[in-house]
Amino acid sequence: MGAHFRLPIITNLDWESVPSNLPAGTQVCVADNKDPAAPAKATSVPGGAGGAGSAPDNTTAPVKSRPEAAPEHEDEEETADIPELATLCYYEDWARTPVAVVIGGETHGLSTDALHLAAGTGGRRLVIPVVPGVDSLNAAVAAAIVLFEGKRQLLRRHKQEDVRQKVPVVG
Repeated sequence: MGAHFRLPIITNLDWESVPSNLPAGTQVCVADNKDPAAPAKATSVPGGAGGAGSAPDNTTAPVKSRPEAAPEHEDEEETADIPELATLCYYEDWARTPVAVVIGGETHGLSTDALHLAAGTGGRRLVIPVVPGVDSLNAAVAAAIVLFEGKRQLLRRHKQEDVRQKVPVVG
């Protein structure tokens, strides 16, 4: 169990067995440094866990993301197989249902399997905006930011539900 978030940690799973280890109705969100609203760069940035570039210009509407292929996946057939995901900044409202989070590695980013898992559960791509010139965040730092924000959103939602239940209905 994770010390601060009480997270079950299950090791040595292959991607095919991940869904059977998630509670029913769990949405998988992914986080990496691919901010689709950031200007395109001529060179690729190693896949870190934070968002590259600055915050998206329009944070009110989800942006469809289509990640760039890793160098070993430049074949058109393989890049066509990468699913599109709605993209949100990490602080936007994404923790509504039970959520599992996959953080992209600092070197290779997210795998196609992780993106397919997220797409199959109605998940989203979460972006942590960083200042220009910062390529990525350490994966552990990005995980802490995303998990803290998810917990904050869930606690706020539960608090709002508790207040609604305590307010007497006149009528």
